[in-house]
Amino acid sequence: MPQEPYNSCVCANANISLPIYDIITSLSPLPAEIRNLVYSFLIAAPCKAHALIFSRLSRDHYDNIVLRLYQQIVVTDKAVDAGLYKSYSNVDNQSHQSNEHRTLPSKKELLDCCESLVFTSIYAWAQTIGMFDMRGTTPVMSPMFRNLNHVAFASGFVEEICRREALPLDRYITPKALWYISDACIHLPKSFSEDLAIDLGNVSSYLMDFGIGTNDTTETVLRLHNCQPTKLAMADERLAFAHDVVYIHMPPKRIENAVDIAARQVDEIVEYWIATSVNRAARQVDEIVEYCVKSVTEWDAMKTRFIIHGPPEPFGKAVVFTNFGTVITPAGLVFVISPSIAQSIIDRAEREVRRRVRLFLESELSAGCGLEANFHVRGYEECRFCSLRSSSSG
Repeated sequence: MPQEPYNSCVCANANISLPIYDIITSLSPLPAEIRNLVYSFLIAAPCKAHALIFSRLSRDHYDNIVLRLYQQIVVTDKAVDAGLYKSYSNVDNQSHQSNEHRTLPSKKELLDCCESLVFTSIYAWAQTIGMFDMRGTTPVMSPMFRNLNHVAFASGFVEEICRREALPLDRYITPKALWYISDACIHLPKSFSEDLAIDLGNVSSYLMDFGIGTNDTTETVLRLHNCQPTKLAMADERLAFAHDVVYIHMPPKRIENAVDIAARQVDEIVEYWIATSVNRAARQVDEIVEYCVKSVTEWDAMKTRFIIHGPPEPFGKAVVFTNFGTVITPAGLVFVISPSIAQSIIDRAEREVRRRVRLFLESELSAGCGLEANFHVRGYEECRFCSLRSSSSG
């Protein structure tokens, strides 16, 4: 490892003479992806004393913290190439041994601790699917990720999917035995064009490869982050119908001309957003209604179109639109509507959405009357797994 250059450090021990320490040997019991991460840190470390402390901690305290490190795995190209799935055995008791003969968790035990998988690219997803196939995963038995209950597709991965040719609808799919997965998150890019939105339904094929939404005994939740209802209305509706509950996390509305906004209280800012905009909240309701009408129409059409494949899919138990009344300033500050004023504003919006959807159903789709009760409007909400990623990366 290079000794220079090091950036200046105000640490009192920055310039002390350090003992010889065999970092390579001390880190050798660790999984490759953790070991490579430590090496990258040490190479860039601004302080030799800090680097030494870190390397020792990674050895002495590894067995205490490693399970937390694998609670959520962000599957990147780099992580896969660094050895995320290497040294894996289907046998439960294959544990690593350190130089001190201390038993460390095996790769299988580490991956079995994972509750959330976040995919960042098609390559990372394909390598994971390949690992499932290699390890003998079947629709009724999975030797990997036994505690996994959340899968997320990062925005870059979603964009890749939308730009690729769609997988054929009639292709044979052998879902992995991850029937215990309850939550799936799709993070849409901030600049999501209409051309890409049209192909958003392609994402459903990638979810089905994990068996998400294919088991009737597990209630599944799909969350679409940074999702404008008008863009979602362009997508193939098969994305949502396989799930019991769909959350559409709308992006915060931007306010441009607030006066002294930094000095305002949160409630004042939200009230300002509503009061200074002619029908601004009404426009957001319009966007929600547009999606709701398209959703029930597509559901009715699919009942006939796919009847050959079995009984029609029921309409989702709930479609929830969140972030109503959440605003963002030009500086990037996000303000959330508070409980003190949220109830009346959100209740009015929800009643208006349901009223207009009911009018459409009565005039165009009488068999669907009552479905308007499936649509809900709420304020700020977030996925508990995605908030874990935000807190760990912050």
